[in-house]
Amino acid sequence: MARRIRPTGCTKFLVVMIILVPLAFIIASLYNGKNPVNAFQELLGGEITVVEDGLKGEAKEEEAEKEVAIEEDVISAPEEANKTETAQAENKSKQKAIGQLEDKIDDLEKRLQKLEKQLQNQEEEY
Repeated sequence: MARRIRPTGCTKFLVVMIILVPLAFIIASLYNGKNPVNAFQELLGGEITVVEDGLKGEAKEEEAEKEVAIEEDVISAPEEANKTETAQAENKSKQKAIGQLEDKIDDLEKRLQKLEKQLQNQEEEY
């Protein structure tokens, strides 16, 4: 009589995961409005190829433009805050540098005036 092989708990878990994880990934990709094949290629870092979703011509382009616009809006809000803070910090550092350069210009003008007076005094002596 042949002995029956019974799967262990670990084997059952692995079999369920092999089926459940890809299925969950496909459902999540479809829910987010992405093509599962392209999403998987993005995940792996591979080259993305466009797979037809059944949309035709202009409708597909319009949908892609809307998706890009929505993504840019979502990304742009935090980026705008960072840009504003960065711009303010740069503005402060530039104003400080301008102030230092103006002080240096004033010192150089005073020095030039002193040197011109010395030159005039030397010319008068000769």
